[in-house]
Amino acid sequence: MIRSNLDKNEFSPTGLEDYMICPRRFYIKKLLHKEGRIVNAAKVFGQSFHTGVAAYYRTMQIPEDFRAAKVNAVNAFANHWTENCGNSRDETRNLPGGILLIEKYCENYKSDPKTFDPKYVEVAQKYPMPNGTFLVFIIDRIWEEPGIHILVDTKTTSKALSDWFWNNYENSFQLSAYAYICESIFGSCQGIMVDAIQVPYKGTNSFARRTWTLTEQQRQDFRLTYENLTATILEAKQDPQNFPCHPTGCGSFGGCPFLPLCKYGLDY
Repeated sequence: MIRSNLDKNEFSPTGLEDYMICPRRFYIKKLLHKEGRIVNAAKVFGQSFHTGVAAYYRTMQIPEDFRAAKVNAVNAFANHWTENCGNSRDETRNLPGGILLIEKYCENYKSDPKTFDPKYVEVAQKYPMPNGTFLVFIIDRIWEEPGIHILVDTKTTSKALSDWFWNNYENSFQLSAYAYICESIFGSCQGIMVDAIQVPYKGTNSFARRTWTLTEQQRQDFRLTYENLTATILEAKQDPQNFPCHPTGCGSFGGCPFLPLCKYGLDY
C-alpha cells in the first residue's frame, strides 16, 4: 500500500487529516513510523472489504463473470482479514459476518454498469502538486462513461446511513483531494460518489450511495488547505517540539492508540 514519505515530500490525504486532528499523532505515525499496539478491527475490516470490492470490480466486466467475481471478492476479503485480524473477538466485525456482507454486496450491485476500467480500480497514485510536493493515495475506482468521470470511494461503517452519516463527506478534505487528482488526470470530475456499507449486514438497508458535485469554493479550499498544511509540516523540520499534542483528539474514534506517548513522553 502506498504511504506518505516526508523525505520525498510525499503526503497522503489521510496523513494530513491526522495532522489536522493532532500534529503529534502525525509525527508519531509519519515520522517515527509507529503503529498502535492494539489491532483496530474496524480499520482492518474496512481494508479487507476494500480488497474484496476491488477484486469484484476487476473481475465483473461482463455479466457472465458474476460468479467468478463474487468468488474472487469473498476470497480476497477472507484472506486479508485472516492475515491481519484473524484473532479478533469483535462481535460486529468478523470473518463469517464479513463474508455474508460482501456476498450480499455483490448480489446487490450485480447489475452495476460495467463502466469501471480495471486499471482505475484500487490503483496507487503519486501526483505532483504545484508547490513541489507529491500527493499519494489509492483510488478506489472511477465511474467512467463518455465525457463523464465520477470518483467512487467505498466506506464501511457501523453507523446508520442517515443524513448525519452523509454530512461527514459533503466537505471532506480526503474526497476533495481524490477529486482534484481525478480532474487532473481526466480533465474533469463530474462528482464524488460515496459507496457506503453498513456493518453488520442489515438487509438491503446496509447499502447506499450518494453523489456530490464539488463547487469551485471547495476546490479552492482544498488547494489552499493542502498548501498551508504541507508548508507548515515541512517548515517544522521534523522537530518533535513543532508537533504538539491536541488533547481534543485523544478521545476521538475510541481513543488515540498513542496516548501513552503523550502522557509519558516520546521515549516511553
